[in-house]
Amino acid sequence: MPVRNRSKLTRFFVFVPYVLAAAVVFLVGYYLLVESGFFAIAEVAVSGAHTFVSETDLSALVNQRVRGQNIFLLKSAELENVLLTNFQGAKGVAVAKVLPKRIVVNVVERTPLAVIYSSGWSNGYLVDDVGYVLGIVDPKKTLLPKIDYNGERSETLETDGTHEGDVRVGYFLDEKLVRTYVVILKAIDREKLHATSMLIGKDELILGISGSVDVVLATNKDIDASVSTLSLLLKQLAADGRKPKRIDLRYDKVVVLF
Repeated sequence: MPVRNRSKLTRFFVFVPYVLAAAVVFLVGYYLLVESGFFAIAEVAVSGAHTFVSETDLSALVNQRVRGQNIFLLKSAELENVLLTNFQGAKGVAVAKVLPKRIVVNVVERTPLAVIYSSGWSNGYLVDDVGYVLGIVDPKKTLLPKIDYNGERSETLETDGTHEGDVRVGYFLDEKLVRTYVVILKAIDREKLHATSMLIGKDELILGISGSVDVVLATNKDIDASVSTLSLLLKQLAADGRKPKRIDLRYDKVVVLF
């Protein structure tokens, strides 16, 4: 046999064991990862679901969708989107894989910022910073700011304990109203003022500050600037020992009643 051919044959036999070893490793790995069930999801843990998200319901849905599925094939982002769609009381959801067969669902619930209420309603409604209606509450039993709701009301809707007019648990409030109350709440928080009530109308809003001062603001003016002016004015009046009953900031000249 020519030397060249013997050299090729030698190289072939040298590589055969490596190829066979690689094939064996691949087959064993495939069996362990896919066929054996060793990495099949068998346990689901949920954390962070307490008040506005049902841990039982969320766990049941996750188990229904992923139990028995190979953990490496689980599309975490897709599952997170499904959970956010079905449980809107959650502001965020993160799915973590814990090898070999456990997943953990971490829930961040929405935080109530205010209570929506109106005269004639049997309940108040908790809302968050984007206007999502979280649940029912007695306005008299919470320290959250109270918003006297002046939204559109449908006369065809009856109160069934989950909604009043167009305010429904699990739905969002009117977008314009939400923008207004979010701006005012953030401004109040920044200036460290304590608002006990809030009435939002078409052109004006009335704040109850510390339970004793009514403040009128124009909704078509810079609310941030108006609240800053209010904060400075209240500090000056307190320094002078004066207690106002009503402050009107709708006009260029501030009107203060004692």
